[in-house]
This record gives sequence, structure tokens and C-alpha cells, in this order.
Amino acid sequence: MKVIGLTGGIGSGKTTAAEYLRQKGYRVMDADAIARDIMEPGEETLTKVAEVFGHDIIDREGGLDRKKLASLVFADEEKLKKLNDITHSVIRRVIKEKVKEAEEDFSDGTYMKDKVFIDAPLLFESGLDDMTDENWLVIAGEGQRAERVANRDGISREDVFQRMENQMSDREKIRRTDYILNNRGTREDFYIAISKLLETRDRK
Repeated sequence: MKVIGLTGGIGSGKTTAAEYLRQKGYRVMDADAIARDIMEPGEETLTKVAEVFGHDIIDREGGLDRKKLASLVFADEEKLKKLNDITHSVIRRVIKEKVKEAEEDFSDGTYMKDKVFIDAPLLFESGLDDMTDENWLVIAGEGQRAERVANRDGISREDVFQRMENQMSDREKIRRTDYILNNRGTREDFYIAISKLLETRDRK
């Protein structure tokens, strides 16, 4: 069974690609969802993050105030690194467990697909690519990405561009990836591109 990394910058359409792959019956390990789970009230990871960034990032219900934490880390590269150092090792462990489970299910016929995907915006930065056989990168224009995220999250385009600056550039990701999925067109165009790539990889 092949493990494929799926990545892309903020607003590129990586999540749309992951949802389409799930509709096609593939298992997709969502690093962002895992990151949210490990920051739920009472989780050890949340406690560690609060110790580093201050307990005012905890809301009245004992959960994480994500906007407050984001305002701290996305404006400071060193703080973002500290956050990633805390969370990435936990995320890696959980994903490794999920991949192992998929491999076992594939061996006994419970899971019929010969591919699983690791959906991770920080695939390379977190080192998750050392668990993959190949990597797919979703790209789109920076203006498109900024508009999508601003509308989705209710923040300014300037805030989105600031977040982009704290992420690995598409140029560097392209250098480290195997296949590129262009999401500059319509959603239908994007789905066609994903299907074609799946067909190409099925022949290999």
C-alpha cells in the first residue's frame, strides 16, 4: 500500500482535494483535525501550549482560543516554531498509528484501496514526508488564496498574506514534491485534475 502526502499553502484548495479523495473511498489522515483533537480541553498538549504561551489562550470553557493563539504565533516566527515543536511530535505519532491501521485493514481486505493520504499543510516542515512514498502539492494564485481564506475565516487579506509569509514557499514545496495539482480554475477542473492523477498513479 502506498502512502501519499497531500499538501498545499493556506487557501490553495488542499481540503477540497482531501474531501474529493474521501468521496472516492480513500482514507485521508487529516493532520489539522488531529491538531484540533489534541488541543481539546483536558488534553496534555493543550496544557503544554498554555504553559508556553500563557493561560489567557484558554477560553472560559477550558478550550483553546484559536484566534488568540493565531494572533500570537503567526506574527512571530519564533513563537510559531515553539508551537510546532510541541504539537508535531504528537501529530506524527497519531498519524503513524492510523497508517498502520490502514495497512492492516488493506492486508485483510477491509480497506480495498491501495493508497492512503496524509493531508498536512506542514507536510515538509513537520517531517511527515519521511512517512510518505510520494507527495502531491495543490497550488493556486496568491490572490485567489488570500480571497478564499479572508472570506472563509472573516479576516483581512493582509492577515492572510502574513500567514503565507510564515509558511514554506510554493517554490520550495515544488522542489520537494512529486506531483502538482493546479487549482487556479473551477472546482470541476480541479476534480478532473485529481481524477487524472489518480488514474496515472493506478497504472504505476
